[in-house]
Amino acid sequence: MKNIWYEYVYGKQTYKELAQKYDCSPKTIQRYLKKHQLNQCIKLPRDVVLLIDTTYWRRTFGVMVFKDAESGETLLRYYVKYETNSLYLKGINELIMQGFRILAVVCDGRKGLAGKLKPLPIQLCQFHQISTITRYLSKHPKHQSGKDLKLIVGLIPEITQMQLEDFLEQWLDIWKDYYNERGVEPDSGQSFYIHRRLRSAFRSLRTNIALLFTYQKYPSLKIPNTTNKLDGSFAYLKQRLGCHNGLSTLQMKKFIDDILGVSK
Repeated sequence: MKNIWYEYVYGKQTYKELAQKYDCSPKTIQRYLKKHQLNQCIKLPRDVVLLIDTTYWRRTFGVMVFKDAESGETLLRYYVKYETNSLYLKGINELIMQGFRILAVVCDGRKGLAGKLKPLPIQLCQFHQISTITRYLSKHPKHQSGKDLKLIVGLIPEITQMQLEDFLEQWLDIWKDYYNERGVEPDSGQSFYIHRRLRSAFRSLRTNIALLFTYQKYPSLKIPNTTNKLDGSFAYLKQRLGCHNGLSTLQMKKFIDDILGVSK
């Protein structure tokens, strides 16, 4: 029974392939897998730097994960309809109640979350910040101001907070007139900033800059500068689930729990 479950989850075997191997019908395999029970894995309390994020399969079905940045172990997961700051706080408090000591948190820069996590050291994922700027400017900005800003953003993993502040100040000195260029609505006569996406990109950097380099302020904690380890887990999880279409929500949860190491 355990071998069938393992082959189904990790070997990407279909009902039909497993039925042929074990000389039974696909429906019998399906019943076996449905009955298979997982045992909850015990998580030993310790000092941890947390990676937190949520991924989705359907519009209202996702999993929120709290992972130990050093070991890569999933410490906690919630199945969620929507990602909320209150759920992240609930998870962190639950881990604290279990005896974990949270040294720092690495997250994707969700609005308002960093403020609610104080006084914990918060590292915003640099990869997510770079992706945010790319969405504002596009992968290939047409205007030189956007090209220059995107070039600066690409340096974030290699520089310090002070260097980024200097680069942004120099950029604004050069492009101030273009940055502040305004137009007028013909009907209402109201003025507006013409280059709103450029302004949004710059403001995002200015707002988040203090949290992009937390890992440099606490070298002894070995805080990652991205949530890449967690993103990699999500990618692997989706790859595995992609081999088994049509699973019920209950079976999906059992599958996800096994892959994440929450239950075995």
